Amino acid sequence: MTSRTRPPATRRGKTHKIVISGVNIYVTLNRMAGEESLPCDIFVTLNSESEKQAIDSAHQGWANLSMTLASMLLQYGCPLSAVAAKMRGYKFDPQRPGVGSSIPDAIGRWLQEDIEKGKMEKSA
Repeated sequence: MTSRTRPPATRRGKTHKIVISGVNIYVTLNRMAGEESLPCDIFVTLNSESEKQAIDSAHQGWANLSMTLASMLLQYGCPLSAVAAKMRGYKFDPQRPGVGSSIPDAIGRWLQEDIEKGKMEKSA
C-alpha cells in the first residue's frame, strides 16, 4: 500500500477564476515546497456574480468533498493529469460552451492547461 504524503503547513499555490453562467469558480492548486513542486491539494470556492443567484450549501459542499478526494489522490501519488482527466467530460448545469460543460469539466480543463504549460516551461 502506498503511503500518504501530507502537505506542509506552508505551500505554494495558484488561484484561477472561471466564470460559468453567473457563477464565479475560484480554483486553487497548491504544490509541495521544494524542487519537485508536486501538486498536493486543490480547493474550490463558488460565488455568485449577483445576489439574486445564491450558491447553496449543497453545491459548495459537493465541491468541497470532490476537491478533498482529489487532494487525497494527489497525496497518495496519483498524477495530476489523471485527476484532471477524470474531471473532464461531465455535462450538467451550469455550463458555458468553450469554458466547460460543467464546473468539474471546467476545472479539469484548467488543470490540464496548467500541466501543459508546466511541461512547456520545463522543456524550454
